[in-house]
Amino acid sequence: MEHDWQVLLVGGSGGTGKTELTEALTRRLGISSGQVDDFRLVLQQVSPPIESTSLHYFVATAQVWQQPPERVCERLIAVAAYMSEALRIVSIHHAVTRHPYILEGDGLLPSKVAGLVFSDPETRGLVRAVFLVEKDKEQLRRNMLARGRGFSQNSREEQDNQVRTNWIYGRRLMTEAKAHRLPVLASLPWETLPDRVLHAASVSAYQH
Repeated sequence: MEHDWQVLLVGGSGGTGKTELTEALTRRLGISSGQVDDFRLVLQQVSPPIESTSLHYFVATAQVWQQPPERVCERLIAVAAYMSEALRIVSIHHAVTRHPYILEGDGLLPSKVAGLVFSDPETRGLVRAVFLVEKDKEQLRRNMLARGRGFSQNSREEQDNQVRTNWIYGRRLMTEAKAHRLPVLASLPWETLPDRVLHAASVSAYQH
C-alpha cells in the first residue's frame, strides 16, 4: 500500500501542476479525486453574491487581471479561506467512511487545512496535505500557457499580472504552510513529483 491516509489535500497557486499530479496519483493508486473549483462553482450558484462577496469576486469583477496583483492576491486568500472552511465536511466524510480521496485546488489555505491534519479529532491522522510551489516566474508562465484555460487570450499586461498574482499567492501559501508544519514541494522535476508527494504525505514524514 503506497499511502496511509484517507484524504490527501493538494494545494498551491495556479500553474503549479496540481491537477496533473492528482491525475497521475489517482491512476497510480486507483482512488477518486475532486477539484476545489468544482465545489466553488456549485457554491457560487447557490450562494447569493450579497452573502459571500469574496466567493463571487472573480466572476463579478470585470477585467480582474488588470487589477494590481497584490490586491488580487488578497482576494485569492479570501476565496481560499471561504472554500477551505466549506470543504471541511468533504474531508471529514471521506476520512470517516474510509473512502480514499484526493482534493486539489488553489482554494486550500494552510492555516485552515492544518486543523484537519493535526487537531480535528475526526480527521487527525487520516488527512494529510502538501503544497506545491513554483518559484520561477517564467516557468510559471510556461505552465499557465501549456494548461490553457484562456490564459493565452489575455493581453500581455494581463498575463504578466496573472503570473505575478499567482507567484505572490504561491509565496504566501508556502510561508503559511511552513509555519503550520505542512510540507511544501517544488513542482519540478515533474518526473519525481508523485513519489515525492507520497513520501511527504506519509506518516513517517509527518512524524519528523
